[in-house]
Amino acid sequence: MTGEMPFDLTSLATIERVEVVELWRETFGASPSGRVATEFIRRVLEHHFKMQAQGGLRAEVSKALENVAAGEMVAKPKVGLKPGAQLVREWNGRRYQVEVTETGFVLDRRRFDSLTAVARHITGTNWSGPRFFGLKTRKPAASGKAAAHVTPEATT
Repeated sequence: MTGEMPFDLTSLATIERVEVVELWRETFGASPSGRVATEFIRRVLEHHFKMQAQGGLRAEVSKALENVAAGEMVAKPKVGLKPGAQLVREWNGRRYQVEVTETGFVLDRRRFDSLTAVARHITGTNWSGPRFFGLKTRKPAASGKAAAHVTPEATT
């Protein structure tokens, strides 16, 4: 969805700082910091006007930005696996290839409801399926020190 540009971008490059700051104030409802370079203000305004002409930000992106501005943490978007995707993992010298389907996962013509069930089938132990297939990484230890990463192959 595209629309008209709300401002003539060619004139943005030639107007004086006072006018650029006024345009910022009209656009964003507040003045920029006095230390911000005029060229930076121009670029932000240009980007903003182009975004508006293209329909603006998606609602979830806008909400995430509002949360960041309020000092809140924003969760990473989950990796969406589409049907037909192939996940490949080597384990104990064997290569496993898992197909993502509409209803779950298929490994060696056997259907599984979750990646965790697939990982359990392959390893014989309880594993986080997303972590086993590299879709999710381990968080650092709470002490601030990096957690030792032990590969699954090293534990068997």
